Amino acid sequence: MAPGWSIATPPSSDSHVTPSGALTFSRVVHYLQAEWRRFDLERNEWAFERKEFVAHIHHLEQQHQSAKRTIDDLHLEIKRLQQNTKKRRFKPITKFKQLRSLGSSAELHPDASDSASSASLSTRSTDSAKDLAPASLRNPSDHALSLAELRRLLERACAALVQAKLTPAEFP
Repeated sequence: MAPGWSIATPPSSDSHVTPSGALTFSRVVHYLQAEWRRFDLERNEWAFERKEFVAHIHHLEQQHQSAKRTIDDLHLEIKRLQQNTKKRRFKPITKFKQLRSLGSSAELHPDASDSASSASLSTRSTDSAKDLAPASLRNPSDHALSLAELRRLLERACAALVQAKLTPAEFP
């Protein structure tokens, strides 16, 4: 045996080196084949991980685009609700102005002669304005309900928008 070697201890971790230090062709080929297999396995693992990362990135990009579209849709919905609220708020006033432009209140209600009947005249003219308004706006309580509904929808849309902006993207 070579000096420094004992029977209880195995040779060094290099299996291609004999205890005498000589290399054989078969051991070198065996070492190269083992290293090539290890390299090939690692390369395949890297390729697989790369594909997983690319798929994950693609998924996150889709989530991001979806979130952007949702936010844009919510912005449009909020604008639409604001416009509807403004229209509903000013619609009865516009109808009343149209009624006034048709003629004076005395022409519309000729029986109004004194100050006591002028109060009833204003009530009648607003009733006429209500008759010109759409059926959903004729009853003031219905109008208040519709405005309340629009406000609730607007609040929900704003809350959804805030939720969409503050919620982090979920990772699979």
